[in-house]
Amino acid sequence: MYQLLRDGKVLFEGTANECYIHLHKIQPSSWHHALKYEGYSVVPKEGESNE
Repeated sequence: MYQLLRDGKVLFEGTANECYIHLHKIQPSSWHHALKYEGYSVVPKEGESNE
């Protein structure tokens, strides 16, 4: 499981793919722009193995 964060606040949890899909639904920029300039990140959920 992964988390979609913005400025450290959890917005969504799911697979990495689901997080990127949700990111596209909530903001108009590319995922690259959102991650680099708008404070978004997709990270593994703490305490879980994502293998």
